Amino acid sequence: MQANQYEERINRVVDYINEHLEDLPDLETLASVAAFSKYHFHRIFSAMVGEPLGAYIQRLRLERAAGILNNEPERSVTEIGIDLGFSSTATFSRAFKEHFGASPSSWRAGAWKGYSKNRKLQSNRYHPPGKYREATVLETGYDSYIKQRWRVTMNDGNKKLSYQVEVKELPEKQLAYVRHTGPYAGDGELFGRLFGSLMKWAGPRQLLIPGKTEMLTIYHDSPEITEEDKLRISVCITVPEGTTTEGEIGTMNSRPGDMR
Repeated sequence: MQANQYEERINRVVDYINEHLEDLPDLETLASVAAFSKYHFHRIFSAMVGEPLGAYIQRLRLERAAGILNNEPERSVTEIGIDLGFSSTATFSRAFKEHFGASPSSWRAGAWKGYSKNRKLQSNRYHPPGKYREATVLETGYDSYIKQRWRVTMNDGNKKLSYQVEVKELPEKQLAYVRHTGPYAGDGELFGRLFGSLMKWAGPRQLLIPGKTEMLTIYHDSPEITEEDKLRISVCITVPEGTTTEGEIGTMNSRPGDMR
């Protein structure tokens, strides 16, 4: 089997895990999604993703929990743990503390700030945001799905750029994508290569329609939480329902809130 066929199958599994993380997908189901035997799938997944399957799923569950703890204060620790498939609050709290070094309650109370600071210090690509940009809320509301409108000023030391950013919740879309795992901050060449691969695939198939095809990037993980070498991004274009892909090009349905 060629390498691009392995990549295609593992992409399917990664997408399935993202969509069913709360359901605790098991080895047999995921091997079936990949069309491998259980033994062969487990070995191939570890080699291509860089983590054993169980460790990968556990990390994503805990990282999703960390985001929910910060962004949804109305949800209790118990509710979050149960919704993500942990059998009890104690089991959830123990796993969370082993991974992040703080209990879920402490994390919500502000322990995440220390964890985030340590993460940034480990990366030579990180620069404090306040040094380069300022953001001011101009408007908050829900008309036309606009949640917030921001004025962002960027300063790279040589010039200033000022522009408006709208935070929206968009409808689900069918996407074709190329995925990258690893560092990406400030790497314009990487984004150019990824979008170049996507354009090279889409062009001959007449999938690039002026005024209709959208180009976008999905950031699956937060650099505040996820180790730099495990950060995932997908550069995408919108495609018609039923579009087939192969090799490094995959398809997925975006969920509301995915797109950036």
